[in-house]
Amino acid sequence: MTTTTEYKTRTDGKKEYQVKITRQKGLQTVMIDGQPTLVEQITIIEGPGNMGTSTAYTIARKPKSPEEEAAFLANVREVITTGLISQGIW
Repeated sequence: MTTTTEYKTRTDGKKEYQVKITRQKGLQTVMIDGQPTLVEQITIIEGPGNMGTSTAYTIARKPKSPEEEAAFLANVREVITTGLISQGIW
């Protein structure tokens, strides 16, 4: 797992303040709604004083098999082709 931290200046009206953004990349298990969940990335944004902390998760997905991926891409092509034909573009 890799962790990066950066500080950014934000403005809220006329006031400027610094926020701390921490990103943790790599598979890890966290508790979301009381259930263990596998995530790929966690982003934590910490504001100053009483602005609070915000946490965002990128949920890990199980990899698709080559057959599932091919079926998905065929469906995408079909939907796009139908849309272009119905709009008279193709």
